[in-house]
Amino acid sequence: MKGATVTKDTVKQDLERLRLQRSALRAVAALSKINTAGVSPKFDVFVEELKRSPTHGAEFKDLTGV
Repeated sequence: MKGATVTKDTVKQDLERLRLQRSALRAVAALSKINTAGVSPKFDVFVEELKRSPTHGAEFKDLTGV
């Protein structure tokens, strides 16, 4: 997601989708920093899956500093 790859086939919708994904990732990263471990088990599982994700994991770890 860092620096969307722009090719001759990239359309505005693709860039907007990447921007929205990054925005959602920032929101989840901010929420995960709040010390509420165990309050929402589903959210905890979602965050752990996101950390292990090959597409978003590195970006998420950069945002959270973990």
